[in-house]
Amino acid sequence: MTKVNIDEFTLLCEKCTMMKENQERYGTSRAIKQCKVCKIHTDYYESRAGGDIVCGSLCNDTLTTINKIYSDKRYNQKVSENFIEEIIQHKCQNVARKRFEQYDNDVYESDPEDNY
Repeated sequence: MTKVNIDEFTLLCEKCTMMKENQERYGTSRAIKQCKVCKIHTDYYESRAGGDIVCGSLCNDTLTTINKIYSDKRYNQKVSENFIEEIIQHKCQNVARKRFEQYDNDVYESDPEDNY
């Protein structure tokens, strides 16, 4: 059995007291974390499967591209810079195309009554 310490003045547990203080100080009760890509500190973030924190879809796509480059069998430290650039362009185009297709499908699914 876990013992919960209740503050006599606020009648809140330690966790709730911390959340209330964060709300008053920072305007949010969520934890403030740093994005792995752009390094900004934010309370609006997503966690990737590997545990990395990203602040939005652009940073998420960036990490996806980097992971695809490193997992590509053609990539290693001994290849020429031109070949690395080709791999990067290919992977970026694939990620961008998938994002565009996903966005395109989301637009149609989210507003079927739209007659644009």
